Amino acid sequence: MNPIAGILITLLSAISYGTLGIFGKLAYSQGLSTTTLLFFRFSLTGLFLMAMMLIQKRPFPRGKPLILLILMGAIGFSGQAFAYLSALRYASAGVVAILLSLYPAFVSILTILVLKKKVSKIAILGIVISFLGTFLIADPGSGGDPLGFILGVAAALIYSTYIIIGSRLGKYVGPMESTAVIFSSASLVYLGLWQMEGAPMPPSPTAWWVIAGMVIIPTIIASVTFLEGLRRVGPVNASIISTVEPLVTVALAYAIFGERLGLKAIIGAALILGAVLMFTVLQRDAS
Repeated sequence: MNPIAGILITLLSAISYGTLGIFGKLAYSQGLSTTTLLFFRFSLTGLFLMAMMLIQKRPFPRGKPLILLILMGAIGFSGQAFAYLSALRYASAGVVAILLSLYPAFVSILTILVLKKKVSKIAILGIVISFLGTFLIADPGSGGDPLGFILGVAAALIYSTYIIIGSRLGKYVGPMESTAVIFSSASLVYLGLWQMEGAPMPPSPTAWWVIAGMVIIPTIIASVTFLEGLRRVGPVNASIISTVEPLVTVALAYAIFGERLGLKAIIGAALILGAVLMFTVLQRDAS
């Protein structure tokens, strides 16, 4: 197996994921609501994955794993996506993407508090560094509404819970089957919210193109290439390569929207991403 191909595939996944915040900003500029955007993102992706399962004759999850996957989609993934995209209304795409990178620190905290497991002193140092970086990014002088910061941190916290639950299901259900159920469940939640909100259909061809771009690039392409890259390079290397994702968002946000990070935010971002690499090394040493 060619390791270079695995690295490039995983890098493509990180770059694709890094465009999510950009598509979110573009969607809002076209007058789309968060519920409208997420309904079409989840429903179109869910239909695609379900079709792939039928074509490949993959077994559909059953029993307790199915119930947990439905809850993960309806509550966990729905909540994380809503918090992330809502944060884009109040903060720059780069800041929101960096705040999502707090999830390894939250996973470690939940491991201590919920799973009652011990973590190393290096992991604790990583948590401290992560929150120091968060403090710098949250500084009022760095720009942005505090609500955007709160929602960005909330997205990372929800995502960490999602990861802990999902890691326990990995031994019972394949990644494609899990993702198909999670996206489909989330689409039903947002169908209800979309109807309750009374939001209109996307108002223009450009809005539809933005939705299509979000479904294809940071959702389908990102997910498929990540799973393939994971298979080729392993979880530790995939995690290291994936730290490129927020950097891609920052670069694109600057190129497209002219968004800039202040000096404190840049230092904070470096601390958070450095902590992510620390957690990744710990994962490698533990495996």
